Amino acid sequence: MEKIDLHLHTTYSDGALDISSLLTEVRKRNIKTVAIADHETIMGLNGYKKINDIKIIPAIEMNVSLSGAHILGYGMDNFKKIEDEFDKIRRNNENIVFDIIKLLKKDNFRIDEYDVIESTLEYHRLKKEMVENNSNIFRYDKEFIVVKTDIARTLMELGITKSIDESYKRFLGPSGKYFIRTEKIKTRDAIDLIDSCNGITVLAHPMTVNTRKNSLVNLCKELKEYGLSGIEVNGNTFRYSENQTNTYVAIARKLGFIETVGSDFHRMGQQMGIDASPKIVANLEAKIKELKLIKHQTI
Repeated sequence: MEKIDLHLHTTYSDGALDISSLLTEVRKRNIKTVAIADHETIMGLNGYKKINDIKIIPAIEMNVSLSGAHILGYGMDNFKKIEDEFDKIRRNNENIVFDIIKLLKKDNFRIDEYDVIESTLEYHRLKKEMVENNSNIFRYDKEFIVVKTDIARTLMELGITKSIDESYKRFLGPSGKYFIRTEKIKTRDAIDLIDSCNGITVLAHPMTVNTRKNSLVNLCKELKEYGLSGIEVNGNTFRYSENQTNTYVAIARKLGFIETVGSDFHRMGQQMGIDASPKIVANLEAKIKELKLIKHQTI
């Protein structure tokens, strides 16, 4: 057994730690292999990297159209194509973001478009500086697009809320007064996107998937037909019970999925690193190589 974590977040999306701080924490916890799986974005990694005996696997987490589902991608090698696809979705959603600001102004909240744009410009400037000053492997090269989280952060900076979480709960999330649904990548398109970039896909934290109309195993069968390769079977103990892990392992074995483990770490105070067999990483890497070999042979 060794410590592995194939589901980590940084300040590049909604994590609290920058890359340097995250890797410092990874070393402290003696984690051997990690995957940084930020939301709808991938770092400028040139393939796999190893830093002080820590193996880093390129990854991404995608919030998809299937209710409650997130799809993890691993091992991709065409990062520009992925960033371009999600930038296109973010651009399509930008008008909705400005509609939300208008609704807040209409209800006399002290916020306007200029506040959000100014906050977002400064946020991206600081993030670029943070990412590139603290790492020689990551590059920050994101197109400037205003998203919902920029409103959430601006509300916090203006003192209207105390945190980004509160901004979502009170105003921007599904239960908030100013919630407007934005576009998500279709589930099949997400799987196809990662496949086209020579990566593989895994269902993240399966307990969050809406299974009211279908069983999880049947949903996984359908996703397998789309090209899904695996399922996250274990993670932080707050989210995964022993029974749930056993269920997900059984689904993996029934459907021939690879198994992955990941904490979905976002901030200090949360669990990071899962005790697991080295076969978890070996099987993941073998699957990535297998699919790349198949593609190469069909060219």
